[in-house]
Order: sequence, then C-alpha cells, then structure tokens
Amino acid sequence: MLPTERIETIMTEAVLSIDEQQGASEVLRYFSTYPIHHLPVLNGSKVVGMLSTADVMKLEHMLPRGAGNASQYLDQKMKAGGLVRRAPVTIRASQSIEEAAGLMAKHAVHALAVVDAEDNLVGIATTTDIMQAKLGGASDSPGAPAIEHM
Repeated sequence: MLPTERIETIMTEAVLSIDEQQGASEVLRYFSTYPIHHLPVLNGSKVVGMLSTADVMKLEHMLPRGAGNASQYLDQKMKAGGLVRRAPVTIRASQSIEEAAGLMAKHAVHALAVVDAEDNLVGIATTTDIMQAKLGGASDSPGAPAIEHM
C-alpha cells in the first residue's frame, strides 16, 4: 500500500447504517447483532453522524432502574440522530489513504464515512482497514462482503 492510494481501494462498501429517525433501541440492536464498531447515521442517503460502541455504552446509563420495557422507554426518549455528538468526519473515495489517516488523527476518530460528490454514503474506512492495508493483508476472504471492519 502506498499512502497515495485512493481510500476506495481499502474501504468497505457494504455498510450497515441507520436512519436518524430510528429509535435508540434499534441502535442497540444493530451493535449487539452485527460485528460492527461504527454505525453511520443517515438522513436519506446523507451522512449526519457516526455512532461508535462508546456511544452505545452510554445508553445503558439512560435507563431508569427497574424500567419495564427498556426498548420502548429508549425509543420514547431518543432517536438515533439524537445520539450523534458531532458532525461526521467524511472523506471522498478518490482521496488518499494518507489523507484519511490525517483526518482520523486530527479529529480523534477511528472511522470515516466515505461519501460521493453529493455526500451520499458509499462506504466506510477505519483505522483497521488502514493498518491491514499497510501490513499487506486483508481479514476477509476475496469477494466476501463485509459489513464493517473494526
């Protein structure tokens, strides 16, 4: 891997995402059901935020003790978009791996939403993707779709 290679060469295209109007319980379900650590939050196909496992851990503290139906309680109180703490850090598929690493370091994030010219989600790139590319290996078998890397 050369630092000047395009991010599209290492990004994951099959990305699990969630609409900003989905209930918070769906966020929990996605993180507990799928092997993901980052979840893009969308308004239509536009990225409005990125949730991580750290964000999800905070949801536990929002539940009152002895809450009967935790999912129902969470959904009444919060939507996926309400969990987003800051604007998403995005990158274009044509930008370099070096630029992606720089953005991750500058913004202290471990995943970038990869977007097209109209800011539609087209993939995700993570620190793990960059490390695997640098080491010359991939964790997935060729042709196997991945939901997301760590």
